[in-house]
Amino acid sequence: MGENLLLEKLSNDENEMVKNSYADYGDIYNTTSESVALLLECFESFDPQAIIFVQFLSQVRSSLALAFLSCIRRHEVQTYMMLRQALESAMFAAYGLHKPDFKEHGEIMEDGTIDLNDTFKNKVYKWIEEEFPKHSESTKRVKNQINKRFAHANLINSDNTFEDLGHGFNNYYFDKKDSFFTTTQMWLIADIAIGLLLFFSDVLKQYPLANFIDGFDSKANRLLAKVRRFQEKMKKHPRVKRWNKNA
Repeated sequence: MGENLLLEKLSNDENEMVKNSYADYGDIYNTTSESVALLLECFESFDPQAIIFVQFLSQVRSSLALAFLSCIRRHEVQTYMMLRQALESAMFAAYGLHKPDFKEHGEIMEDGTIDLNDTFKNKVYKWIEEEFPKHSESTKRVKNQINKRFAHANLINSDNTFEDLGHGFNNYYFDKKDSFFTTTQMWLIADIAIGLLLFFSDVLKQYPLANFIDGFDSKANRLLAKVRRFQEKMKKHPRVKRWNKNA
């Protein structure tokens, strides 16, 4: 099969997964889709000073959307890597409301370029830890989980696309299908999306440089309630009970 035909087949296979998402995953698919959509549509207007916030917000939005698509298309590692991008971009976006000057986000060099270094990152995380400790803690927890298992190649995630047949091997482009894992990933994406919206809401109370759309609070709270109900439901799943017992 030629390269173009192979890519076309993979693209068509992924498109079928997207089209069948609701049939395969039900209400959690709708909840995740609505949560990501609200993040994409939540703002009515921005103050001109909010340019850095909007720049990083764009990255948050594209990263969450890509995480959702990766999840549907059964690419677990890509899902989590994009979630890490979304979380980090959200932290920098929030700091952009606190410090809207580009000079606060890196060292401006003589040629007009910006030198990025860990000093900036450390300032961002220290500020969020001091001003928004609850959001800081939840972000750290998820990032640590991602860094531990998904940020680097390891024996566990390499098994997703590999099968030992006993008399040979199979390699796959898509992760092996496991509806339970895909469902829990969708829940996490929805949970992160709503969590970031609530984080932005808290930051904007102190730095009002953007305005939410009408009805934002009711939409966010409705989705948060759905995410929490699904979380309680999943706690009763036999696999979750087994994990908790062995933890």
